Amino acid sequence: MKKSLPIVISAFLIIVALLAGIWMLATGLRDTAAQNRLKAEYQAVEGHLSDYTLQSEGGYDFVRRKHSGPTYYLTYTYFVDDVPYTVTTDYSTGSVPELGSPRTIYYDPADPGRAIPGGVSGSGVMMVAGVMFTAVPLVFILGFCQMMGWLPRTRIEIMDLVMGGVTAAIGGGFLLLMEGPFHLMMLIPWLLVAAGVWLVIRGIFFSGKSKKKDVKPCRK
Repeated sequence: MKKSLPIVISAFLIIVALLAGIWMLATGLRDTAAQNRLKAEYQAVEGHLSDYTLQSEGGYDFVRRKHSGPTYYLTYTYFVDDVPYTVTTDYSTGSVPELGSPRTIYYDPADPGRAIPGGVSGSGVMMVAGVMFTAVPLVFILGFCQMMGWLPRTRIEIMDLVMGGVTAAIGGGFLLLMEGPFHLMMLIPWLLVAAGVWLVIRGIFFSGKSKKKDVKPCRK
């Protein structure tokens, strides 16, 4: 019983993470679809970053044992018939663009005060988080299946394909969320994409697997 307890706990955590990822992904897709329907009905105008509001001061996380920087909500000003309006993002970011940076704003012609900033959105952040929480448990599940010998034996390395696809997808998701002035940390998503693509290529063309030929023993 004691030996099986860690396995049961691990399986439970993996299933919880997978279900949470599926929920976040479904919620992000639903909200994104709803916003896209509104954008199709709204008018587009160019807005400019006019202010930002502190959402979290960051600091040292004693649980994760790492430092995090401050994050901010971004506020954009746009004009409709020479009347100024503002709209604030529904997500916070640690990378603040320069004041005056342009961004497409979609506003309701019947009520110009109702608007949606274009580009990155809270639903997009939710989708990226959903992909991460869904993909990582799937990697663990496939790894367990491979260890148990349940995956078919092929010339292609299935785990390389899965790991590469997940890594590239996570890197691509972070690329979609990046904004603000360039800094070295922005290279990390590109490195993730490159590593993921290389794993896929290696899994297909350089897996090292070959068909075993029957070798007859030499007779003296």
